[in-house]
Amino acid sequence: MTTAIKTQKRTCLKCKQEKEIYMFAATTSPYFPGKRSLICTSCLETMNDPEDFDAMDRLCRYLDIPFDLNQWTKLYEIHGSHTLTAYLEMLTDEKYEATSWREENERWKIAKEQKTIDEEVEVLSKAKIKELIKRWSGEYSRDELLFLEEFYNKIIATQNVSTPILQEYAKDLCEIELRVKKGLRAGLDVKKDMDARDNIIKMAKFDATNSKVAADFESIGELMVYYGKQGWHPKWHKEPQDSVDFCMSNIQSYLKRLVTNEGNFSEQVESKRESFNTAQRIEEMGEDDFKKYEEVDASIDYEDEDEAAAELSDWDV
Repeated sequence: MTTAIKTQKRTCLKCKQEKEIYMFAATTSPYFPGKRSLICTSCLETMNDPEDFDAMDRLCRYLDIPFDLNQWTKLYEIHGSHTLTAYLEMLTDEKYEATSWREENERWKIAKEQKTIDEEVEVLSKAKIKELIKRWSGEYSRDELLFLEEFYNKIIATQNVSTPILQEYAKDLCEIELRVKKGLRAGLDVKKDMDARDNIIKMAKFDATNSKVAADFESIGELMVYYGKQGWHPKWHKEPQDSVDFCMSNIQSYLKRLVTNEGNFSEQVESKRESFNTAQRIEEMGEDDFKKYEEVDASIDYEDEDEAAAELSDWDV
């Protein structure tokens, strides 16, 4: 740092103190005189929480300097509340000289969209792996832990895992599925593991009939809970109709599944409907017609049809 820079001074807009120019963050933005911040670095540190990544990103945008989240988290573990000072010092490295906030922001924007920030940020990645080891086991590799977690989350998202026992079933299923995949790739006999997997699926009912989607509920109670969480406000990117039509569609889907899965439910409904129609036609008959109906030979056998219904169908009322 040259003597010329040290002798230059500037008054901070925040604390109103006159300080040497090197105590103000360097910037490539053309909107700052002398390519230095108008607020000293010390004030900037008190104004922003180093753990608030969004706030630090906005500060870097204000200064038009890159916000490298990976480097920031590493420095924070060492410097704490003075991370900004250390970070600005790091940016004097040649590899950051031609980098603007926008270029670095595009990189993290893509990582956020692809949900790979935990992998990009070393500190976050280590913390995530520690959490996964605690949940599963230290005997698994990093890739295996990520597979187990992803598979478990898919089960939770699509199946009715509402009790601790079902949660344990789901975890067992994930570990068995991992053993099956590893065994198949190694050319081993995995029949026992596959049988164990099938048994868990049957016991926990982790199948298509138990899947949970927006248009498929186990009961009206679940439907009401769903709409309670939704707040009765339609999400237009998901619901092409209003909430009332969407609710009616879900109820119809539930009733359809109830009928198709009940076995002879449809036959019972048809039998009741025929009996009702027969009784209604008898009530509509006149007294003379009803006497004629009683005189009909009762010995006639009508195949595959209710006797009274068959006679009424041929009766000229």
